[in-house]
Amino acid sequence: MLKNSFILFLVILLAMPHLNAQETPPGQDTLVPVPDLIPPSEIPTEITKISKHLVDINNIISPRDNIMDIDSIVRYYQTLLKKDHEEIISNVPTLTYRTLENLIREWENYKNKFTSMQKTVKSRVSDLESVVSELNSEIKRWQISSEYLKAQGIPEEVRQASDTVINILGTTIEEALKRSDSLLVLQRRETRLMVIINETIRILEEEQVIVQESYFIIDSKPIWHGADSTTNLQTVRSQIRKEFNENLRILNIYLSSNRAIVILQLVFIIALIAGFIILSRMWPTNELDPDSRRETQAGVVIRRPFLSSLILSIIFSVFFYTNRPLIFVEFFLVLMMISAVMLLPGLISNKIKIPLLLLLAIYIISLVQNFLPYQSFANRIIIIIQCLSNLYLLFILYKLKDDFGLKPRGIRFYSSFLKVLGVLIIVAFITNIVGSVKLSGFLVESVIDTLILGVIVLTIVIILNSMLVLLVKGKQAHSIPQFEQLKIIVDKRIKPLIDWSGFIFWIIVSLKSFGLLKYIQKWVNTVMDSGFEIASVSISVGGVISFILIILFTFILARFVKNVFKDELITKSKLPRGTASALSMLLRYIIVALGIYLALTSVGVNMNKFGFMAGALGVGIGFGLQNVVLNFIAGLILAFEQPIHIGDVIEVDQYMGRVTEIGVRASKILTWDGSEVIVPNGLLISNNVVNWTLTDQKRRLVIPIRTAFDADPKKVIEILKSAAANHPNTFNHPAPMTLFNGYGDSSLDFTLYCWVEFDVSLSTKSDIAVSAHEALAAAGIPVPLPVQKLQIGHDDGKHPAEE
Repeated sequence: MLKNSFILFLVILLAMPHLNAQETPPGQDTLVPVPDLIPPSEIPTEITKISKHLVDINNIISPRDNIMDIDSIVRYYQTLLKKDHEEIISNVPTLTYRTLENLIREWENYKNKFTSMQKTVKSRVSDLESVVSELNSEIKRWQISSEYLKAQGIPEEVRQASDTVINILGTTIEEALKRSDSLLVLQRRETRLMVIINETIRILEEEQVIVQESYFIIDSKPIWHGADSTTNLQTVRSQIRKEFNENLRILNIYLSSNRAIVILQLVFIIALIAGFIILSRMWPTNELDPDSRRETQAGVVIRRPFLSSLILSIIFSVFFYTNRPLIFVEFFLVLMMISAVMLLPGLISNKIKIPLLLLLAIYIISLVQNFLPYQSFANRIIIIIQCLSNLYLLFILYKLKDDFGLKPRGIRFYSSFLKVLGVLIIVAFITNIVGSVKLSGFLVESVIDTLILGVIVLTIVIILNSMLVLLVKGKQAHSIPQFEQLKIIVDKRIKPLIDWSGFIFWIIVSLKSFGLLKYIQKWVNTVMDSGFEIASVSISVGGVISFILIILFTFILARFVKNVFKDELITKSKLPRGTASALSMLLRYIIVALGIYLALTSVGVNMNKFGFMAGALGVGIGFGLQNVVLNFIAGLILAFEQPIHIGDVIEVDQYMGRVTEIGVRASKILTWDGSEVIVPNGLLISNNVVNWTLTDQKRRLVIPIRTAFDADPKKVIEILKSAAANHPNTFNHPAPMTLFNGYGDSSLDFTLYCWVEFDVSLSTKSDIAVSAHEALAAAGIPVPLPVQKLQIGHDDGKHPAEE
């Protein structure tokens, strides 16, 4: 390809002088444009463009290292997995449920690995197909142009340049097709490999179902025929060695395939441990209340940062992996259980330490037991020991039910749950005695796994809740103005969310341990897929349930957003005034609109068919719902223009009061007499509205004062100014001011002006008026009395004073 590009550049250099010199001879008609035809004058420019473009195409066509690696990997695994597939088919009836599960996870990892490779190869094939298609179009264009040049008698040099371009394009196409053919061969190999993988997984899953169905079959003789059910010691050793080596093989393959994730997990664990240690030195554990159970637990968590961070880092880092081998999961469970054994006695009660140690010992024995042949006499004796130990453990846990700090409903569930587990252990004991060893081992293992997971989840929930306590107890939290409100949010919203999340997670994992989760999922899917048809719309039960759940979740989420933005922590934050309510309204509109769309889509309603209905609905709205639409649009204007905020005192249409809500259609005003007035939003936009508290809470008080005629105006002014200035609610800037208005009918008229907060304006006005009255009385300035003169007329027309 590089050689071709060089030749093309050489052609350009040689051909361009001739092409530039070529012009239309005088007297000839102008060339008639032909579709896809390159005019002779444009050939130099087109050659330059195509030469540059071929360099880019050459980079696309050139071999890729990752494709070569994929090819070698596929060749290697094609032989290896085919051999493993044949071996599994021959041995599958003898495999235990645990081995089947391990193999399924291993082959699922193969499936994920080669699925990713298939996507890479498919993307590469698609790129090459696009290149070939583009080059075919380009070569056709040059061929048409070359034929036209030949027909018009264009000089030989120009035609040779065009033919050279055609030859180079043809060579490039051949190379791209050759590369594409090799990728198609690779795709066929990948397809055959995926067929082997899918077939192996199908066989293993079918065998798992067979093993589960065989639980209710008597697979051994009664235990009192111990010699009959005792496997040869050499066979037991061989089985243990075989199982152990198989687990190590699977683990090595898994770790080598996920080396980057393992390193990332170790970094995550180290970082979390370091963070916990730093926090343990920063948080004031001496300020924790010893009488508070939650704060005492927080103190234990922060004083043991390594154990707390270890169990958290493991439970979260497990989500980094997919299809983890069982031995990998069990190793993590042992680490988390050890951490829980060391933490829970301090978090709950020291009485629980012995049951936890017993549970850990039972679990470790069950891990070793997995390597024994299930029909061996030693395995059946271990199952009996496990049954008795589990019954004793459940009895101790039942006696300690009051030490977990559960509510009455929680205690009832806890007691019932332990009784159910006790019944299952008794069933396991009996079935082991009579000879149903698979069922007995399955029940014992499931009960142990459920208890182990319950202890781990309980520990993690307590640690997370303790971290919340430390959050609100830290020095940084005390600096928040709404500290008490933060504590309420943590207790009422975040803590229940953590508790219920942990409980649901434990229920799901427990169902999986008992092998019930698949059946429940299958039953749920069957129910969800059943449905009915209405006209041309097919509606399933799952769609209806999804519709209801989406609408319910939308309603809850909208209410949650509304309550969050009403919280003091938000409304008194540094956000501009009114921003919280505007954001709340916008988010609620978006949530409701998205929720309705998802709900209708979930029941199979095609939203594309609503175009005509939307137009008709728009016409109907325009004629019949003008006021509703007007008020809705006005609500949006109020939210974003913000002439009125929640909490403002406004005066509109003879009503005055405080705005308590700005809704979609109308707003609410709480008047001073306690009544609530619902005002349409359109009225707040179109009418004159007096907003007393739009930009600030200041209000000017105007207090008229009258005195007798013989009062000294200057003295009165000083007294009134002092009365206002001495009140704690008045502002110094602007300072109180008193003006002498002149003479009234029977008094000297003064006006006192001062500025106060709106919320205390009425009480302050009354206080200042009383203070002014008392100050004037103390200064000997009387209150003016109305003076009226009564004049009696005389017949002589003289004034009484003249007589």
